[in-house]
Amino acid sequence: MSGQTAVGVPGVRFKALTDAFGAHGTYESVCQADYTDSLTNIAKALAEVIGNPCVEGNVDTTDISSATGLQLDCNVMDVTDPNTPQETQVVIPRCPMQDDTTPASSPRPCWWAAIDTAACPIATYPSQVVLHVEQDQSSLPPGTHVVASCVAK
Repeated sequence: MSGQTAVGVPGVRFKALTDAFGAHGTYESVCQADYTDSLTNIAKALAEVIGNPCVEGNVDTTDISSATGLQLDCNVMDVTDPNTPQETQVVIPRCPMQDDTTPASSPRPCWWAAIDTAACPIATYPSQVVLHVEQDQSSLPPGTHVVASCVAK
């Protein structure tokens, strides 16, 4: 087939499946030399749904307690229906830690923090802090968001 142009027809069922996901669907071509842009688009879409555990801003990483694990000066809560008259806020307590990266099995929900230089590049996240919230997502009402506020440097 040297010198000829091949034509491909996209899988119409694949396209229909992707379209069924609405704004969360992405349809990318396999007919490209480099998949960087496609993979970046997919990662951005996932980050929107899953969220990013890296805390934005210049968080004060001073350990405020002698307890095991990094104890940051933060308040973390579940907020349902934010910015509406029906908004509710439920404070999430800090997790007791077995070691620096392992929370105790109870209570739940709870939160803990760690420094993660691989997941949170310093150019984007100067404190490189990751916030972990241990809870059963399926038990939360729809429209619930985790909101954290931490002391800044």
